[in-house]
This record gives sequence, C-alpha cells and structure tokens, in this order.
Amino acid sequence: MLSNRNGYCVRAAAKDGYPGGMLAMKKWNQKQKNIFISCFLVGIFLSLAVPAWAAGNSATDPLVSKSWVDQYIDSEFTALQSDINQLRTDINAYKAQQSRHIVLYLGKQDAFINDRITVLDVMPAIKNNFIMVPLRFIGEALRLSVNWDGITKTVTCRAGSTTVILPLNGSTAAVNGKTVTLSCSPMAVDGRILVPTRFISEAFGCRVNWDNNLKKVDIYR
Repeated sequence: MLSNRNGYCVRAAAKDGYPGGMLAMKKWNQKQKNIFISCFLVGIFLSLAVPAWAAGNSATDPLVSKSWVDQYIDSEFTALQSDINQLRTDINAYKAQQSRHIVLYLGKQDAFINDRITVLDVMPAIKNNFIMVPLRFIGEALRLSVNWDGITKTVTCRAGSTTVILPLNGSTAAVNGKTVTLSCSPMAVDGRILVPTRFISEAFGCRVNWDNNLKKVDIYR
C-alpha cells in the first residue's frame, strides 16, 4: 500500500507527468517540514508556560502538583495526629482517675485509696476466717451507690449495670436478681455495717489480694 506521500506524488505524476510528480514531492516535504516546526514551537511553549502556570496556581489547585498534594496531606495529617495524641492523653488520664487501689490492714483504722490515707470509723475484722470491711468505706472507695433500708435491714449497692442486695446477718445475697450463697453474712459493729471484702469487691469486678504476713488486703479496680 502506498504511503500518503507516495500516493500524493503518484497521482500528481499521472496527471502532470514527471514535472508534476517532482513538484508534488517538494510541496509535500515542505508541508511536513512546516508541521514539524509548528509542533516543535508548541512543545517549547508548553515546556515554558505550563510549569510557570502550575507554580502560580498550585496554592489553589491541589491537582496541579504532586509535591503540593503531599504537603497538603502532611499538613492535614499533622493536625489530625496532634488531635489523636491529645485524645490518647485524655483517655489515659481518665483511666488513671477512674482506677482504684485500696489498701486495708486487719486490726488497723488506717486505710488507703490510691495512696491517700483515710481513717476508718471501724477497723476491718475477721468473721469465720473472712475479712469484713466497713460497707460505707468500701462503697465510697469503689464509687458505689449505697443505700441502707432500716425496715428490711438490707443494703443495696449499685454501680453501672450491677446491683447487689445484702440482708444484715443473711446467708444469701442477690446479684442482679440472682441469689448467691454467702460464705459469711454481713454484720453490724458499733452501728456500722461490715460486709465480706472479697464478695463485695469481686461482685463489682475488682481484684482482691490478701497478704497474710502483713495482714493486708489489696483491692484493685
């Protein structure tokens, strides 16, 4: 198949003979030369004009330059990361504020909540080999809602979705409506209600540790 140039020249030669064919070839070459020069000049113009335009508009058009996009993302991410770090700090501070380490000593009135000393009205005592702790103190230390019903002689403790009901001198308690047998019943000492330390603590999700050498109870929440 003839190329565009050869076809053009052959048709001219067929019409006007050899001189016509040569003239057609000269015109074709000049035409191609003009096209090449035009494309070359357009390329030079674009190489000079586009970067200058992009530089002048990159501040308003984030699609102009990849480097500008990267800088934009980095600036936004830096601000977001700062907010995330602050949120983590606030969460850790909140957790530290909500956590509790309670320390009581058998036969001593000094108790501690996160190293802050509290003097108890009634000392922790032993009943049937179980450590009994003043209900009012342990309730406040664990941030429980504590209510005493003088008519039914029962104590109701609440925190979150957990409710514990203990009858004075009773052998059972109710945890969220479920009856639980107590190894040691609550008792009254000098007008204060004492409850089993491990039962009331673990009912509200706390961890209890007994140090027999120091006669010390550690409660962690």
